Amino acid sequence: MSIAEQHVDDAIRKYWDEGGEDLEKARDALNLALANPPTTPKVLARALQVARRAQAPGYTKPIEEKLAGPMERTRLLLGLIDVLGDSAADIDAAVFDCLAEWVPAETLEGIELPPLAQARLGAIARPQAARKLLDALGWERLGEPLSRELKAILDALEESTRNSANILVVAPGQGAGFAIAVNVLQGEKQGITALDVTDMAMQKQARTVLSRFEAERPAIKWSLEWPLRYAGESIGLGLQVAALVSFDGLRPDPLLAATGTVAEDGTVKPVDEIEAKLIAARDAGFRRVLLPRGNEPEAHAAGVGEDLHLLFVERVEEIVARLSEVPVKNELSFDGRVRQARAALPRFGLSLATEKTTQNSRQLAVTDASGRAILDVWSTGKVTASGPAGATKDRVQELIDEMFVGEPADEREPHSFMLQEGWRQDRLRDDLEREGAQRRDANGTGELWRFAMRRKSSQAQLTLWSSGKGRLTGSAPAYDEVLALVGGAQEGLANVQAAPKPKTRGPKGSSSPAELPKRGPWIGTDESGKGDYFGPLVSAAVFADDGVAEQLRSIGVQDSKQLTDKRVRAMAPQVREVVGKGRYKVTPLNPPRYNQLYREFKTEGKNLNSLLAWGHTRSIEDLLGNGLRPRYAIVDQFADARYITQRLMTEARQSGLEVFQFPKAEADFAVAAASILAREAFLDWLTRTSAKLRITLPKGASQQVEEAAKQIAATGGREALSQVAKLHFKTTEKVLGA
Repeated sequence: MSIAEQHVDDAIRKYWDEGGEDLEKARDALNLALANPPTTPKVLARALQVARRAQAPGYTKPIEEKLAGPMERTRLLLGLIDVLGDSAADIDAAVFDCLAEWVPAETLEGIELPPLAQARLGAIARPQAARKLLDALGWERLGEPLSRELKAILDALEESTRNSANILVVAPGQGAGFAIAVNVLQGEKQGITALDVTDMAMQKQARTVLSRFEAERPAIKWSLEWPLRYAGESIGLGLQVAALVSFDGLRPDPLLAATGTVAEDGTVKPVDEIEAKLIAARDAGFRRVLLPRGNEPEAHAAGVGEDLHLLFVERVEEIVARLSEVPVKNELSFDGRVRQARAALPRFGLSLATEKTTQNSRQLAVTDASGRAILDVWSTGKVTASGPAGATKDRVQELIDEMFVGEPADEREPHSFMLQEGWRQDRLRDDLEREGAQRRDANGTGELWRFAMRRKSSQAQLTLWSSGKGRLTGSAPAYDEVLALVGGAQEGLANVQAAPKPKTRGPKGSSSPAELPKRGPWIGTDESGKGDYFGPLVSAAVFADDGVAEQLRSIGVQDSKQLTDKRVRAMAPQVREVVGKGRYKVTPLNPPRYNQLYREFKTEGKNLNSLLAWGHTRSIEDLLGNGLRPRYAIVDQFADARYITQRLMTEARQSGLEVFQFPKAEADFAVAAASILAREAFLDWLTRTSAKLRITLPKGASQQVEEAAKQIAATGGREALSQVAKLHFKTTEKVLGA
């Protein structure tokens, strides 16, 4: 915040400190704001609030010109920054749908998206990620006015990430809401210390919230951006977020505000003045508000704005999961596909000759040195090449394959489910719309509604009937994403089943689920990364009894392959909390060690299955070493079941542990929980290493994986690859040519 803006903010604070009724103090604040219009969204919103309340004669027109107009544009730019800086958002959609609305079409011609996606990795928060993306894009592409505005807003947001969180409060008797930053930090003296003058209610909330963190940090201090004596207990939820940011590694989010009271048992209680607080959040440009579940009806009734995403929690343990469910831009619109196709033409040596709109497509006629071809962008989401066979058409197809097709779709078996209650149906419908699914006409007998979702080459269709019966068909990853939303809507119901898979015959030595003992406790294991060229092989084991299994069921645990990456990251902390410390073990086998063991095992006449068994048994034995005594273990079978029993080491054999192995063992909640923890560890390694190398390391073993491997090998050869990849994959031969 500049010195001039600080003077404006100080004047506004003085106005409110003295009751918010002194017209002279209002004029002082407004004169300062008009002389130096704030660029910090919160300060700009506070100035407008004073102007609306004071209704000072002669100020209306200059306020509209210098403050109100810029505030509306600032809110729109904050939305752009939010999407550009969200590393989970599809880079295609972020650029060609969101950024494209702000710049001329020629601005985006010839840009390459992978470097932009890589630039966002590793940033502390979304504003920093957005700046890194725009640095990589080149500010000159945006033009001077837009660049200047974005940089000013980014400066303000990046400064605000120094604070832990933002709370929403209302001045007593005034109906005026504020967003105020709150900081929670390691203290210098033992106990919980407020650095500002606060009322008894705030001090009580601080003790309730921050005492949870005292065991590991006996000295804690907290402070408010403005010293307030009337914020009361509603600061509790914001304090909890601030503590999670400062002490537990939650990413700071300068576009999130919170209000709510936290009880001793961790329950989040409803608060008053919700409408005023939501208006304040919207006016200050916030994109997300965290609220008590008890305030949900009132919050929706306020109708404050569709761009303000409301997140509700019943307990503080839900906060991390709710924040991970923030919607992202993950699918290009029809216009976005057309823009992307146009922009890509120069990169593939093609020129746009003519363009026309047909009933179901946008048709781009393109040429190169040898001929002419057609690129059709269809309203269904498909992009196709047509025209005379030859080099030009082949070049158009090459563009389509790289820009629009992606990895081959993975067909899934149809999945039927029940969703009887109206509120669950509404939740699923809202979640589908939020994630970019398109509503289709319900034309079958008894149909309530139907949706379709596309994710590049994959697609999914979901139909719900008035009877409550639903049916999902299609291919992954779109299918898996919709299935995860269905699971969320079914949360709390019994007998929630993952989608059926094709039946397969178990490998030699396998067990049957019917053979499992009727009583526990037991260990479940699974692995992640086996089929991925980049990254570790991660095994995980989870110790469970009937009570833990029931809790895992209640939070929606299922095989990680049925969950999106975002959902895996959200559920993993919940799994750890339910299972408890010392009752789960994650064993990552990072590429250097993986490659070494693979060579050793191969020399001994063993294969990949031996290596997989090593990881599973290592995790099992680490849990046994903690003193846990399960009756049996369940392993998701990957090959001849005897690999596991032969590999079990001394301690496991002496414990009399019985091992059961069968395909699709993820139906067991302990195995499913292990699959989530293993997948999270694999994804975290991929994210960290991509940021370190400044190269996106894709999952799987696709053409994109090969291209990334070539970049790494170009500078470090086989040795560099050995640090990040599983060298026995055929990809290594393709990359190194040996």
